[in-house]
Amino acid sequence: MKLSIWLPALALFAACDGPIVAQAPTEAQQPRPEFVHKAVVTHNGVSKQKFLNNYQLYQEGWDTLAQARFWQDVIDLSHDSMIVNVASIRKPLLKVATSQWHCLTETEKNSYKQNLCIYNSMDENTNILSPAERSFSLNIRKCYH
Repeated sequence: MKLSIWLPALALFAACDGPIVAQAPTEAQQPRPEFVHKAVVTHNGVSKQKFLNNYQLYQEGWDTLAQARFWQDVIDLSHDSMIVNVASIRKPLLKVATSQWHCLTETEKNSYKQNLCIYNSMDENTNILSPAERSFSLNIRKCYH
């Protein structure tokens, strides 16, 4: 007999070295929950909140996107600083002291923004935004002093 006839049969039997038993998936193989329920303590009391499971955001690299990095920078800013940025993509151009920015006239601010466009090789009509021009304020207080 030819060896080529027996090879498929040998391959089948080679994997059968014992009985096949169902096994529970390991902890790493089990799917993680999409949402996590946590108790949140505030000055008004305690409430139960539902959060998206963070591992998914980090696993898929969402934390490295420009928008996410920008808002991380905004949250990390001290109260006396601001980020001048390209409005459409939230690209940070400059961190500036809030008190210095507020001392500038509108004409000086516009001139400053035009110079930023020139320096960064951007179209002069690029919308440059400073946080003071936002219609809302972001106030994050650290609970631990």
